[in-house]
Amino acid sequence: LEPKSEFDELARSINKMTKSLREMTLENSTQNWLQVGNNELSEKMRGDQNVPALASKIIAFLCNYLSMQLGSIYLIDKEENTFKLVGSYAFSHQKGFKNSFKTGEGMLGQAALEKRILLIKDLPDDYIHINSGLGNAVPRNILVAPFVFENNTIGVIEIASLNPLTPSEISFIEMILD
Repeated sequence: LEPKSEFDELARSINKMTKSLREMTLENSTQNWLQVGNNELSEKMRGDQNVPALASKIIAFLCNYLSMQLGSIYLIDKEENTFKLVGSYAFSHQKGFKNSFKTGEGMLGQAALEKRILLIKDLPDDYIHINSGLGNAVPRNILVAPFVFENNTIGVIEIASLNPLTPSEISFIEMILD
């Protein structure tokens, strides 16, 4: 409502209430989306599954739920002290691809070392491509997220998207890392 004068408190109060309701509805919707995703991921992880099958289910779910175009999941090989690729989504081996990383090596290894999410934006055109039957495109964002158990990084998820990640999507990744 447009206030009729500087003394139109009713219009200001209604506008303030409307804004507050919109914000609360958006927050409730976001919390619901986060909880539904967490529950669906937990469901995918249930049962007796071998590591590659479980890793593939997890990364496929994450890419679909977050509308990401590429994804990979790496787990620590304690004997070799490296993170090895165990599952992927829509991923094809391309120039410069490595299927294992040491802690501190590259962005994946750095995320593992620092135990924090790294977001890489505005990738160059000669970076990895998202391929389909109709063509290919360079992702604009890559998120690298370590998962930590008892203060030890045991794996790293890497997902790529043509679109910027929203704060809600990043919050979802933070929430599910445990």
